[in-house]
Formats: sequence, C-alpha cells, structure tokens
Amino acid sequence: MSKTSLFALTRTQLQELLQPNIGFAKASLHAKSIFKNLYKLETIKDDFSFPLVGNKINHWLTENFSFDYSVKIKEFFLSEVDQSVKFIIELLQDNLLVESVLIPEKNRLTLCVSTQVGCAQGCRFCHTGRMGLRRSLTTDEIVGQLKSIQKWMFENNYDRGSVTNVVYMGMGEPLDNLEAVVESADIFTDPMAFFLSPHRVTVSTVGILPQLEQIFKRTLVSVAWSLHSPFSVERSQVMPVNIRHPLNEVLQVFKG
Repeated sequence: MSKTSLFALTRTQLQELLQPNIGFAKASLHAKSIFKNLYKLETIKDDFSFPLVGNKINHWLTENFSFDYSVKIKEFFLSEVDQSVKFIIELLQDNLLVESVLIPEKNRLTLCVSTQVGCAQGCRFCHTGRMGLRRSLTTDEIVGQLKSIQKWMFENNYDRGSVTNVVYMGMGEPLDNLEAVVESADIFTDPMAFFLSPHRVTVSTVGILPQLEQIFKRTLVSVAWSLHSPFSVERSQVMPVNIRHPLNEVLQVFKG
C-alpha cells in the first residue's frame, strides 16, 4: 500500500493526527516544526529532516508518509520574450499530464496551477473543456506543482525572485475540486509553509454554486469570475455553466 504524501496534509490535519499520542500542546509545536522544515526553501534539494521533533515522531513520519511531491516536471518551455515558463507536469500516480505556467511581472512572480486533468464545464472556447474530465488532482499534486517548480528555479538559476502569487487558473475548474483547492490554499497561505498573503492567492472560476459560497466561507483567498459575456443568452452559448448557474444567481453570491 502506497504511503500518503506529507504534502497532502494541512498543518491542522497533521496536528490532529499527532494529538492522540502526544497531546494538544506538543502536537501544535511539532506540526509547526515539521511544516517549517518541509516547506523551507532549503528543502528543494529533497533533504527532509525534522530535528526538533525527536526520534519517535521522525519514525512515525517515515513509516506513514512519503516526502515526494507526487508530481514531476516532464518538459518546460521558456519564453525568450518575457521569461515566462510553461511546464508540463506529470502526475506520478497515473502518468497523466497537466500544465503550470510561471509568469514574471514587475514586483511579482505568479504561478498558475492546474486543479484537474481536463474539465467537465465544456466552455466552447477552451481546449481543456474539449478534453472532458479525466480526474481531479489531489492536494499534494496541487501543492507539488509549486514545490517542484521552486526546485526547478533553484537548479536552473531562474533569478526572477520567489513566487509571490498563485492563481488557480490552469487546467480544470477549481470549484469542481473544492476540497483539494481549499486544503492547498490553506498550505499556500500558512505562515509555516509558503506564507503567501490570501490576497495573493486567486481562485478563477466560471461560477459554480454552491461551491462558490463555500470558498468564501472557508477561505480568505481572492476569487476571480470568468465572465466572458455580461449577457446571459450570449454567455450560455459559449459557457454551458450559465444555464445551470445563471449570471444573476452567481452575482448575488459575489455581492454577499
């Protein structure tokens, strides 16, 4: 039986697993220490160690979890024009492929991450939508996109600074993979992990209800609405989601 990737857990989830054996206070401290070591930039060399938690916890981690990213970079394409990089990411579970894109801009470096292989929404203008949906990504596969690209940046001397922004705008509809998006966003914004501001993490969605309400309730991240047309009839022609979740209903959720 394969081990769960440690990158699949939020710090709260890890703490809850530790707590029955060592109590709340120690579990909280150990979870913080593990996350600091797991996500600090030095670990891009894959040399994971947790010196502050003791041999018993280290043994438990080794026995129950893997420290791989669950993904690897299969190919990349570097633009000579603006230094943006398109990555073809292989999912190690089944060798399916998704895309991530690194976009350098003035005072920011944005990573677009994928949440699904394909997409079920069928937007007429979208190549991914024409693929249909193969499956959703797991939390560690979403987080692994950033970790593996951080490692690539280090190994290839990509000197445009650290990733400052994450946008869920690669392949797939993020709100069709709500739990993994919420959990990965928690990790992206965790002070003990990537420590991105919630305002610098953006979920781009075509507008799925009631998941849209849930993302507002459960996270502080920004949400971008892929509108394409403000006219309901016209939008329905290119985005079938508008038939199920009409403009006015989605708009009411944004108005709060």
